[in-house]
Amino acid sequence: MSRLAASIERGFIIAIDYGYTRAEQLAGRHRGTVTAYRQHSVSANPYEAPGEQDLTAHVNFTALAAAAEQQGLQVQPLLTQSQFLMGIGEANQFADAFEDCRLPQEHAKVALQLKHLVTPAGLGETFHVLAASKGIAAEQVAKLSGLTFGSTRPGNKK
Repeated sequence: MSRLAASIERGFIIAIDYGYTRAEQLAGRHRGTVTAYRQHSVSANPYEAPGEQDLTAHVNFTALAAAAEQQGLQVQPLLTQSQFLMGIGEANQFADAFEDCRLPQEHAKVALQLKHLVTPAGLGETFHVLAASKGIAAEQVAKLSGLTFGSTRPGNKK
């Protein structure tokens, strides 16, 4: 975070990933969030089949926000991907996605892909967005709809 913060004089750092606040991460995850995937399925043992499975872990957004604040960045409330995507656009913001659809099946496929991005059953509540600004007045940041849409989620300032 220190290198990122040092690299900008004025602007935003936006992190989009799957993860939790510290409180969410600790609840029911006494073994942490390390997960192994092998052949598109969750593997029970991360030590099994070295080199043949992918290992991943969830981001601790509380720690990320604290690191940003330590670097003098103005951290915005944590949003879900759904809140962010719905907040940054207008009612017809996804219309372009359907431009090349000629058949009803193509339209349905694109609609399902978009639904997967924004609904809780898809990635809408799995991925989170943390935005931090530098050199921008708080009043200007507050005008950005994508950073305030539905930002009443518990744990936002952790």
